[in-house]
Amino acid sequence: MLKKLPASEGNILEYEVDGKLTEEESQEATREVEQMIEQHGSIKILEYAVNMPKVDVSSMKEYFSFAKDNMKHVDKYALVTDSHIAAAAVKASDAVTKANFRTFGTEDLEKARVWLRKAD
Repeated sequence: MLKKLPASEGNILEYEVDGKLTEEESQEATREVEQMIEQHGSIKILEYAVNMPKVDVSSMKEYFSFAKDNMKHVDKYALVTDSHIAAAAVKASDAVTKANFRTFGTEDLEKARVWLRKAD
């Protein structure tokens, strides 16, 4: 399940992710991200994932295709989750993309929002 959160504003997109995304949800999120990039040039993303989706080969291909095309336009990416595996993936992604990635525990959703909105 993917749900755009009402705190999305300006060049900031916030999503709640629960479990594995459908192909339709993934395509819709990609369209929204691409539209925001077109409008703002660079964007910030918050992903609130209480239940991290399981990763399979097809979802990794989709992620790398998305990252190759769009992550250079993402200034900050906040992942709010209690998954240690996700936190490690974020650290690895930070090393190979322009985006400034950071993870927050689920109890720190508001801290993640403050960090995302803070000017650098």
